[in-house]
Amino acid sequence: MIPYWNALVLLAFFLVVVYLLSAFKAAHHYLEETVQRRTAALQAEIAERKRLEVAKVQAERLAARHAALPQATTGLPQTSSRGAALPDGLCLQ
Repeated sequence: MIPYWNALVLLAFFLVVVYLLSAFKAAHHYLEETVQRRTAALQAEIAERKRLEVAKVQAERLAARHAALPQATTGLPQTSSRGAALPDGLCLQ
């Protein structure tokens, strides 16, 4: 009777270990997928931020060139149609 009991306990222990290992493997797989999704999302966010930073720098350079252009070509400050000088930062288009 005792050998059957020992075999039954060993079988139950084996089944529990197999279940726990399969649960661990499934959890590990789920976490790997989650990490990959989050990493892809972060890389996309980084790329978008870099693109926006480059666009911002280009826009600032263009604005600086545009602001300096009227004075550089004529040597005179840009004026309105009434002859009054425009405030800094404003220009005619």
